[in-house]
Amino acid sequence: MEFETESRHPGPYEPALPQSQISPVQLRVLQAAAAAGDDATIPHLAQQLGGHPNTTRAHLETLVEHDLIRREIAPATGRGRPRYIYRLTKAGVGALRPGPIAPEFAGLALALANYLSRHSDRVALDAQAAGRAWAEREDDEIETASTRLDVVTDKLATMGFEPEATMDEKGSRVLLRACPLLAAAAENTQVICNVHLGLLQGALAKRDLPSDDIELFPMGDPHGCVVRLGD
Repeated sequence: MEFETESRHPGPYEPALPQSQISPVQLRVLQAAAAAGDDATIPHLAQQLGGHPNTTRAHLETLVEHDLIRREIAPATGRGRPRYIYRLTKAGVGALRPGPIAPEFAGLALALANYLSRHSDRVALDAQAAGRAWAEREDDEIETASTRLDVVTDKLATMGFEPEATMDEKGSRVLLRACPLLAAAAENTQVICNVHLGLLQGALAKRDLPSDDIELFPMGDPHGCVVRLGD
């Protein structure tokens, strides 16, 4: 597709590196706390991680000191000492996101994009085809029960786009606050963004979900790019 933006704005940012350097063991504790939700207590996390509760408590306290986790008092269920739930902070959630793409891979993406621009008579369509082929090669689990919005947001989140989904009069709208290939996309929007569009089309098609009405608007919002799904 020939891109038209909803409005002209600076656009998204590149994903930031985790705000704290943590050990692999502490990263496992962070991941376990994220997965546990309201069950993220010391006894539950120690059981999930296979360690002693005192060891788990020590790791959690280190994560609290690094502002990656906050400690909350759980609702009382009877007499005795209060029970604590450990929840991820915004920085903790950020530490679990994929980091920026290495400069050499970003450079390779841009080189391939520029080559396609010079040698293709249908740049947008070929870029989308490349994105769909990329989706076909990915070894992800197929969940036919997923909604289209779930598939799109899960794929974008895995890739580091930091998607935020909302609904308006036009249907589903997904704001992309980050872009892992921002520099390459800024230099060759037509190819890079169409590859990402094709990837989303392919992810939907693999699940037998409609994919012909998905649109991507580069720099379509003051805070990033926009993906739209007609509903």
